[in-house]
Amino acid sequence: MVARTSSAAMRITRWIFAVFAYHTAVSKISARFAPGPRATCSNADAITRSRQDAPSAAAAVAADLPSAPAAAPVVSSAAPVAALAAALVPLEVLSLAGELILKEDFSVADTGRLVKEKIWKAHGHRIFRQQLVFLDTELNNNITLAAAGVTQEGAVLHFVLRASPDPEEIARARDSLSLRMTAIEDLGNGNRPHRDLKEVASMVRPPQRVLLVLQSVLHLLAGRESSIQLKPSGTPKDVSWSSCVTMMRSRSFLASLLSIQQAVDDGKSTKENVKVAKAMLDSIEGDTEDDKVNMVASASSAAMRMLRWVFAVIAYHTAVSEISARFGGVCAKDLFPEG
Repeated sequence: MVARTSSAAMRITRWIFAVFAYHTAVSKISARFAPGPRATCSNADAITRSRQDAPSAAAAVAADLPSAPAAAPVVSSAAPVAALAAALVPLEVLSLAGELILKEDFSVADTGRLVKEKIWKAHGHRIFRQQLVFLDTELNNNITLAAAGVTQEGAVLHFVLRASPDPEEIARARDSLSLRMTAIEDLGNGNRPHRDLKEVASMVRPPQRVLLVLQSVLHLLAGRESSIQLKPSGTPKDVSWSSCVTMMRSRSFLASLLSIQQAVDDGKSTKENVKVAKAMLDSIEGDTEDDKVNMVASASSAAMRMLRWVFAVIAYHTAVSEISARFGGVCAKDLFPEG
């Protein structure tokens, strides 16, 4: 298809492929010797070989272009770039045992995710379980084939299927959260808050340890509780006691507390907010969780129960994050759809 456009466009396209290949070769050699040991003879030979295509391709382009710039028509750079993106290259995906997983043509502008989607459609392997390797380097979801070093000759990718996440692992984390959620269940019935919660909300100048507990709750419910105004970053816009009172008086506050598992599973409970909440708990007097709970209990029964809730949510978020990290950051909702 590129050849039909023009001879110049075809040669420029070949030059672009050569540059891609040269850049990939040099980058891989450089990475092996960072931060800077001198190249050995074998490395120098590899660089020399990879340099041969680019100049010859450039010379071919120059030979085909008009020599009189004043009268010559301008060759648009968009044409070869568009031709490059549209050009299809053959791709094979093989298992480590040599089994053919996929054989299809792709554009070099396509990403690793598109290849995985084709495999998902053909074999039912979910994207987060797939690992594609090209030239000893993993092809990530957002990397284009060209950036990975695939040329117009095509490529063979190797396919590895990661193990599925263990349902019992998330079940244990959820059971632990469920048991500790009982601490807040008696703070109200539906939209009717318990008198202990009303007492906290009526405080004008709460003890510092109570303020820290409510501020940590504010961060954990950010993006979940409608009464909490957010910054563009997703963190609470205002963490003053006034905002904490507004949150506690919200008709949806108790429901937001009780539905926190869904927020964590959906990936809507951000690491930054959890990190800030944990830092606030660290500021409460006491060396252990029980010490801190007893310290807060001396000031407010409702704040003590919310503190237990905060500890439970942070523990659950930590467990879910560790599982998610092993599967490319996929949220628990997608890892465990049956849950």
